[in-house]
Amino acid sequence: MRLWRLHERGLAGALETLLTYNAEDTVVLEALLTKAYNLEIARYPELGTLAEIPMRELPELSTRSYPEIYALLRGKPHHAPTQVEYAE
Repeated sequence: MRLWRLHERGLAGALETLLTYNAEDTVVLEALLTKAYNLEIARYPELGTLAEIPMRELPELSTRSYPEIYALLRGKPHHAPTQVEYAE
């Protein structure tokens, strides 16, 4: 919500940071699920018919996050952007 509000106020980089944050969460969830599944089938060999799922490499994201936006969210405005402007 805070990133969205910063975007609504016109802070450059806030929307792209929000999109990147959400994309990273989505990508990492698949890797966590795969790891948990593989650990469980290794833990219970009696499930013998279940195959391990290979881990895939995490894809490169087409968006980026802005460290100065995170600094602003952490309450360190001296690291934050000095002016509000729209990103190109």
